[in-house]
Amino acid sequence: MIDDEMYDLIVIGAGASGLFSAISAKNNGAEKVLILEKTDKAGQKLLLTGDGRCNLSNQEFDLSSYNFYAQIYHKENTAFLDTAFHSFDPDKTLAFFNDMGLMVSYRNGYIYPTSYQSRTVLQVLLREAESLGIVIEYNSNVRNIEHIEDSTDYLVITQRFKYKSHCVILASGGSSFPKTGSSGDGYYYAKKLGHTIIKPLPALTGFILEDAIVERLSGIRMMAKVSYRNHSQKVFFNTGEIQFNKYGISGIPVMNISGNIIRDMDENKEQTAVCQLNFFPYWDEDILSRQIALNMADFIEKRPFCLLEELFYGYCNEKLVELILQSKDFDPKMRLCDFLNRREDKTKESILQHYSNELERLCDAFLRFDLKLIGYQDFKTCQVTSGGICLDEIEPETMESKLNDGLYFAGEIVDVDGACGGYNLQWAWTSSYLAGRAAAIKLRHSN
Repeated sequence: MIDDEMYDLIVIGAGASGLFSAISAKNNGAEKVLILEKTDKAGQKLLLTGDGRCNLSNQEFDLSSYNFYAQIYHKENTAFLDTAFHSFDPDKTLAFFNDMGLMVSYRNGYIYPTSYQSRTVLQVLLREAESLGIVIEYNSNVRNIEHIEDSTDYLVITQRFKYKSHCVILASGGSSFPKTGSSGDGYYYAKKLGHTIIKPLPALTGFILEDAIVERLSGIRMMAKVSYRNHSQKVFFNTGEIQFNKYGISGIPVMNISGNIIRDMDENKEQTAVCQLNFFPYWDEDILSRQIALNMADFIEKRPFCLLEELFYGYCNEKLVELILQSKDFDPKMRLCDFLNRREDKTKESILQHYSNELERLCDAFLRFDLKLIGYQDFKTCQVTSGGICLDEIEPETMESKLNDGLYFAGEIVDVDGACGGYNLQWAWTSSYLAGRAAAIKLRHSN
């Protein structure tokens, strides 16, 4: 059945990006705006963000916290993101939300709604959409988007209706959390309209480790710097609390570089993926060596028959200590007096002088611990998608397709993903605002 009404704008998806872009379009003069949502509820993924607290943005905003495909291969040109965020930055985002009546709070640089509930943000967006006369059609699963013959307008086809529109914004999300309706449908439509899709892969997720490691370390938390060198020799790293869990390893630093690691793993399936953990990221190697020597001198005087591993129980969890020592071929069960058996003089300075090789290996064990990755968590549990519509085919000031006049993109469907801390939602707000505004301006100029 064809809906004979011609819409100014149809937005695909009633998530954060879809709602925000529709509101932006209306605020900038678009008249007939329709949102098509495949599920029976709006903003389902938004409700999950920030563990349900909705980390809106970040006070310490930094473009280096974003990833896109070209950046993985040493191409550090961030002109696209510079242009987009210059047009609509976090301050403008907060002003936009303030105009809709949303109050925010700040915690360690993270920006949240004062209620600390994602539902508050969704309610504000839905209330604003309703007050602007934006129509949301639920249970409308888009099957195709095509050009109307001899026209620049679009025909959007769902399972029940065919809708006509001057402009379309694809804001259907990526592939993460498919149960919320974000199952990657938009990539199919964009590809049919000529766009290049950078292979979608999980990001902001954890990694699967060997069973033997999981059995020994599950439940342990530890501060660490996590590093990974990809096959083009680019190093990605992040520091924070890591968590060994029932399947492997997670935690914010792991998640923040997971997208880059997973893409490298996907493109080099025959190679072993290894990340490196530095358990003392804020310690200089020489200072750590001296600290170990001091502890040895103290222990050998007071507890000469203690085990080598006991020396490091104050450094980290005992199960982790054992594995760290074994990684550099130390026997954790060796008595300290046997370890320091070459010299009678066992002062700190003597140990530093005569056991320098052993101290170097011990430091190496704690500062450069290699961990083999055998897999990663999939789209069902990852927080965001890496990859998507290629940035080379999108205008950064407007988010309009360079290939299709009147077609725009917003949010996770584009090849941009960010670190934990509000970066992905900020990209949603920025790209959506730009797309909605640009569509409205195009409509004004065409009338």
